[in-house]
Amino acid sequence: MEISSRHDEFIWVRCFDVKTAKEIKPPGGGAHLIFLDPDGVQFLVKKVQKGGVDVVLEALNEANEAYANKEIEWKEAEAAEKDEENKGKLFVYAFVNDKESSAETLKALEDRWVAKDHSRLVFVKVEDKESPLVSKFHVSLWPSIVFADPSRDRSLLKRLPGKSTVRTIKAELKKAFAKMDK
Repeated sequence: MEISSRHDEFIWVRCFDVKTAKEIKPPGGGAHLIFLDPDGVQFLVKKVQKGGVDVVLEALNEANEAYANKEIEWKEAEAAEKDEENKGKLFVYAFVNDKESSAETLKALEDRWVAKDHSRLVFVKVEDKESPLVSKFHVSLWPSIVFADPSRDRSLLKRLPGKSTVRTIKAELKKAFAKMDK
């Protein structure tokens, strides 16, 4: 297998200018592959000076494993809200049904760009239109995602009605985390 066959899996940038080097802060001592997520956060640095193609391919595999989609561990709302371990975490309520748009929204929540924040999130799936959470968060469109902080009096932070994309979810997560940090 050649590196060129894996080229489209990543955005490649060759950095030789001083400004970029200062921002990236590469380790010294030879050539490295530095992997960044879409937020610009380094998640893997691999030295590739010796070893050739095999070392580069191994680094690409390791990067894909380190930054991968992640299955969601769904919780029951009432138990999760009472659990002390979840204090300070952002709750993501997914109001879904059996339609394709709901499946796409759930898939977006598992995307690697969102998955990197899963440790700061608690996921609750609501499939019953009679659930008290539907009226609590005024959900009228399925699918919908609600970001909430149950430890606050006014827990609702954001409601995303309709099918949600990875980009929309990530942008709203950043805003919700900022509100929680205040």
